[in-house]
Amino acid sequence: EILAYQGIDIIMTDVPTVFQLPGNNDLFFMSFVGFDGDGYQSFIAESNDLLRWENIRLAMSYGEVGSFDHGGVVLGAYLYESYDISAPRVLKRVDGKFFSLYGAYAKKGTYEPDPGFQGLASSEDGLVWKREIDESILSIFSPGVVGKWEKDR
Repeated sequence: EILAYQGIDIIMTDVPTVFQLPGNNDLFFMSFVGFDGDGYQSFIAESNDLLRWENIRLAMSYGEVGSFDHGGVVLGAYLYESYDISAPRVLKRVDGKFFSLYGAYAKKGTYEPDPGFQGLASSEDGLVWKREIDESILSIFSPGVVGKWEKDR
């Protein structure tokens, strides 16, 4: 079954990540990646029982043409208030924003095209996300040993 969102046909989903926002213990959010056959975009749905998910909306879309995240954005490495195994996954606000690392691809047209990148995203409400800085924070093109470590993997 194809999930459609405002003209976007999502043919595969991945990386479901459930979290809550500070001060709202009764509502859960789940980010997930939607692959439309061309690239990745990140979406968010909400639930009050963790069984029925509704109000699906786009959380973060493709980057601009030529950018490291033009082919896709994969949200899910959020900054939480606590990482204790028994703690709820509540997003942590720093200087008025929430933050997440995100996987990114520069190319479109295939599933997980090489090479991948990591970016830093921010959100004022935890639901709509944008690129925080214009360059990737980790890639094979970064200075240091990353390129050597990723070579031929």
